[in-house]
Amino acid sequence: RAYKHDAMVQSAKLESIFNSTRYLLMFTLDQGLRISSTNANMENTLKTQFSADITTGMDAMDLFGSLVSEDLYKGQLRLLKRSQEGVQQQFELPLTSKDGATLWYQVFVNPVCYDNEQEELSCIAYDITERKEIDQKIREALKEKEVLLQEVHHRVKNNLQVISSMLNLQRKFISDPLMLNILEESQNRISTMSFIHESLYQNSDFSAISFSTYLERLTHNLIHSYSKISCRVELVSNLDEVHISLKQAVPCGLIVNELVSNSLKYAFQDMAQGKLTLRVERKEAEIEIEVSDDGVGLPDGFSFESNDSLGVYLVQALTEQIDGVLIVNNNRALETLEKRSGTSFLVRFTPITD
Repeated sequence: RAYKHDAMVQSAKLESIFNSTRYLLMFTLDQGLRISSTNANMENTLKTQFSADITTGMDAMDLFGSLVSEDLYKGQLRLLKRSQEGVQQQFELPLTSKDGATLWYQVFVNPVCYDNEQEELSCIAYDITERKEIDQKIREALKEKEVLLQEVHHRVKNNLQVISSMLNLQRKFISDPLMLNILEESQNRISTMSFIHESLYQNSDFSAISFSTYLERLTHNLIHSYSKISCRVELVSNLDEVHISLKQAVPCGLIVNELVSNSLKYAFQDMAQGKLTLRVERKEAEIEIEVSDDGVGLPDGFSFESNDSLGVYLVQALTEQIDGVLIVNNNRALETLEKRSGTSFLVRFTPITD
């Protein structure tokens, strides 16, 4: 008797919870996916929101199939059949109310077993329409922000190209070789920043760019730009797929611009051909960018730290800006040796996220 009494008490408690739950739609299905039981909230919601009556023995696939939103339904009900195989399922189900509005429900389906045999499916659903509407508004706001950011990067790129074009026009009125060289270097630096914004304009992710692809394109453009004053230079690329933030991409791009430009101007003097190597590699938590050549090497007595050229100053200042380390390896070739080992510039830094 005590056991029977305890079982009755437990059953009463479960039934009370089952029927008094205000926000959850609860129902069970038999092996044929027919309704075997429902709670009061389930019956009331179907009647008031969808003008549908639910009765024991009703086919669940037919019932919900008649209520799904034709535009948004993606065949989620087939997961009910999969749950017959004993696999828990979870899905979002769009239903059309009697007023024509779309109501979204999060549905959880769990197999119910007796004596190690699956007998029924326990189903719990709750209304997530408000959450879906908020999600949609957030998505629309993010899309609008992406469009605006795209436009910003596009305009920045165009403005930088206008400045570059103005400098190019100015060159026609200057005959001093030194001034012409300064203008050309300024154009290259402006183009480097323009490439960054062009890459971001073409990207869907504005927090980071595919940095290796950008650097390779930048280096190819520089080699083409210096083709008239330099020997034939072969570019060797060893690039890991690396994404970094805009905050570091611009200074890193300018660093590579200076290092590649200097190599093209000075490393291959009196040489018919040369090799320029660009390496981008992720090593655990750090990124390494190396520009190296097989040219003549740095001149005797050259000190990278004490050199007063603008290019050297920019490389050092920009390396500090990204909290990086600059390592210069000068293997100046001896005149008696045919093999030249050239110079390498290595920048190592830790990537950040915006």
